Amino acid sequence: MAGLLALALSGSPAAVLASEGAIGPEELRRPEPSPVKGAKLSVLGGVEGYSGRLAPRVNPGVAWGVVVGTQPLNRVGVELAYSGASNALTDPRFEGGRMVRNGVGLNVKFSLTPSRVEPYLYGGIGVSFASISDVPVASGYGDDVFGVVPLGAGVGFHLGT
Repeated sequence: MAGLLALALSGSPAAVLASEGAIGPEELRRPEPSPVKGAKLSVLGGVEGYSGRLAPRVNPGVAWGVVVGTQPLNRVGVELAYSGASNALTDPRFEGGRMVRNGVGLNVKFSLTPSRVEPYLYGGIGVSFASISDVPVASGYGDDVFGVVPLGAGVGFHLGT
């Protein structure tokens, strides 16, 4: 009961454990070692949509990807990423158009706290190729190659030892 009261007053489970003698103050200050040192492989899936002038012309569609990365330093990692998506085109002049995008990129990931629950920021550079199919030649749509600068934030959850 004293532990629950201490948790309610302190707001920290670690403070409760320290007050009950379960862990010492030095263990509270010591950061957890990074659980990720070797290579990692992530498989991605989701929905990709577009904004701006493309939003009314390109429907959200299925997206996929693979990321291979390593985190040689406690807070800095490097990732090589492949991503793709398939989106239906919406244009009143024709039916059935589709855009398929494939891209590769190199990202740098900055871990904010090297622990099992890992908030992070990332940024990088890449290139994508968009292939347009099933549209009339005179529609104005065509294949394109373009650069990308991904920026983002996320939270990773590391399982195991």
